[in-house]
Amino acid sequence: MAKKISKRKLKSYKRAEMVCQEFRYQITNNANRENLSLISDYLIRWMKVTGNIKYERPKKLRKKHD
Repeated sequence: MAKKISKRKLKSYKRAEMVCQEFRYQITNNANRENLSLISDYLIRWMKVTGNIKYERPKKLRKKHD
């Protein structure tokens, strides 16, 4: 049986994805000036609906062995 995600958690995931999408857009379109105001707006919106995870640092990425 599939695990159900709460509405609050789903909203948090959607807003976190919006933050990531804006970062990816600005990174790939580096000819344009960064719009930190827009990123901040998305980030604040996400932080309003997420739990304490917003204060945790991400786990370090493992290095790839080529």
